[in-house]
Amino acid sequence: LIHFYKRERMRKYGRQRYQPPTVVFFDLETTGFDRPIRPVQIGAIDSWGQYAYNQFVWPRRLIHPKATLTNKLFIQGNTLYKDGEGAQDTMDLVAALCNFVVWREQF
Repeated sequence: LIHFYKRERMRKYGRQRYQPPTVVFFDLETTGFDRPIRPVQIGAIDSWGQYAYNQFVWPRRLIHPKATLTNKLFIQGNTLYKDGEGAQDTMDLVAALCNFVVWREQF
């Protein structure tokens, strides 16, 4: 998915200088296609490659085995794991989305 954000025109020496828009590319990894579908990871990067966001989200449900085959994320006990990376720090979905908005506001 692609989302466009317009940047404000900057004033420099009394003239308006156009700054091209920044495109934010983002990706969600989910628990699968069985309901309720929950995000497990939110990732994003700006079009200039200067800012990146990556946050694991506690899904409050099990991850479907077919989803695990694709995204390599699984739950064991009360811990979220990503294959090859070990245990992941997670946060609640609302907190992760709020952090995403704060991340977006930095550029």
